[in-house]
Formats: sequence, C-alpha cells, structure tokens
Amino acid sequence: AMLRGEPQRARSLIGTALAVLDELRSREENEALRAGPVLEEGLANVLLARIALLSKRYREAHELLASEIETLRTIEAGEMLVEVLAEDIAVLIALRELEGAAAEAAEMEAILLGRRMPSLDALAARSRGLIAAEGDAATALEHLERSRDLLDEASSPWPFELARTLLSLGSVQLRARQRRAARASLERALTIFEELGAPVWAESARAELSRIGGRASRSGELTETERRVAETVAAGHSNAEA
Repeated sequence: AMLRGEPQRARSLIGTALAVLDELRSREENEALRAGPVLEEGLANVLLARIALLSKRYREAHELLASEIETLRTIEAGEMLVEVLAEDIAVLIALRELEGAAAEAAEMEAILLGRRMPSLDALAARSRGLIAAEGDAATALEHLERSRDLLDEASSPWPFELARTLLSLGSVQLRARQRRAARASLERALTIFEELGAPVWAESARAELSRIGGRASRSGELTETERRVAETVAAGHSNAEA
C-alpha cells in the first residue's frame, strides 16, 4: 500500500499489525513477545517513515527513523541498521543536514567493513553518492554507478532499491550533462517502478525524464513534451496551439 501511494491504507494496516502484536504480547504463553517484538515494531516505524518521506514530511520521517536507529544500535542488529541508516541519510540530505548524513554513512561503512554483503554495500555506496551529489558530481557518479552495479550483480534481486539508485544516478547524470546516460538510467528506473506498482516513485522518474529534451530511446514511446502535444491535438486544439 505504501509503494502504491496509498498512505491512509498503509497506516491502517500498520495500526492493525501493531494491535495484533499487542494482543500477542498480552498472552502469558507468549513470554518472548511480551518482552517486546522489537523487530516487528521497528519495521512498522520504518514503513511509517517511508510514508512520511513520500509526503515530503522529512522531519517526521527522521524522528521515526532516529528512534529505530537507536533501538537497532542497542540490540546490535547490524544488517537491519544499515538499511535504516540508508533511509535516514536520504531524509537528512532533504533536510540539508549533511554532517549528520556523513556521520551515518561512516557508521554504515564501519558495520560493513570486512563483510561481503553486496546488496548492503550498494546502499552504502548510494548513500555516499547522494551526499557527494551536493557538491561533487564526479564522485557522486562513481558511487552511484557502483551502487547500480552491485545491485545488478547481487544474487538476490532487490528491484525497489535498484530503481531508487537508478533514479538518483539519472538525476546526477542529467546535472552533469550526460543526457544519453541519464535517459537510460531514468527510463530503466521508471520501468521498474511501474512493474512494482509504485506510482509516486514512477512519477518522480517521469519528472526527471521530462527535463531531458529529444526523443525517448524506447521504441514507440513519446517524450513528456510529445505526449502533451499529442493530448492537445487530440483535444481539438490547433497545431499553433499545440
């Protein structure tokens, strides 16, 4: 529901899940659950943070993620912590809190040091790329391309994170005037988001694509400008108006 852009339904489902956890926790035969379903509640908080992020409520998203980060640090759940830190870094960048983002990126890298975990390494590389994108496009491209390659080569597909990396990569490529590369990255991101049924993310990819002039590389498809012109003509307006 969150991916489909249905925040109210997502919140309702999360509330239902938390109520079930509370019910299980109250039963005497579930001592482990009574001690606190930390990971399940944490997942709920991360989903709520993602909903806030999609709605551009960045401060709310950060507060939810910061609470979960402290919990995961306490229980030393390193792999889950890396994923949540990656989310929070994107939020901190949106809040223009780059020092905090850099500190969390360093924490991610320390957790992953000496481990072979390509998918999580990809999140760390993307985080570094997003931070570098604020002032150093060449370094940002290096990190984001590495993130893309790691996700492409991972043994288990992670399409949502791959599409997010491609969206970030395409945006930086566009700023670096690498228009052909940007189009390829953004069109691929759009295809994945559409396949996942994630319309809010797909719209972000379309918005970036609309900034690129010229004809789309995918056969038979229109650019955003061409689509608007076609709709204008179809509505009965003159060629001059189109």
